[in-house]
Amino acid sequence: MPSTSYSNSSTVLESMEERQKHLDEVVDIMRINIDKVLQHDQKISDLDRKANVLLNSAKELHNITYDLKVTHWWRKFAFISSIVVCCILLIIFIIIWIVSHYS
Repeated sequence: MPSTSYSNSSTVLESMEERQKHLDEVVDIMRINIDKVLQHDQKISDLDRKANVLLNSAKELHNITYDLKVTHWWRKFAFISSIVVCCILLIIFIIIWIVSHYS
């Protein structure tokens, strides 16, 4: 009878050791997975930070290009206006000259 009891307790002990070994493997896998999740979280945080930097840069570029467009438009307007004024003055002088010459 004692051999059966020893055999059963040995089997139970082996089964518990097997389960403990399996549990340790599962715990190791979970630790690895948790480390990977933390690494992914860090990478996502870095990407989010970089995306915010790019967004701010894009907004700044948009503002700069808009200001440049407005400045360019005003310069073009001033140039065309000065040409128009010069042409009007030239026409006025020509008319005055013709009127004074033929009268």
